Amino acid sequence: MDRTTSGFGVAIVDNSGYPIATIGTTYITGWLSEEQKKSCLDKLNQAATNISKALFGHYIEP
Repeated sequence: MDRTTSGFGVAIVDNSGYPIATIGTTYITGWLSEEQKKSCLDKLNQAATNISKALFGHYIEP
């Protein structure tokens, strides 16, 4: 069985839009469909937005 891995990473940005951290995940490449990959990336983006808002009060698109 192929155990090749892939990953997603999303920036957490400060008030000026400068990336200060990232969040991400790694997965077995063949285990996720395109729809599942999109869902995972959407959830990571939402989490990064929530973290930026919690730290800085609002979110600026990087």
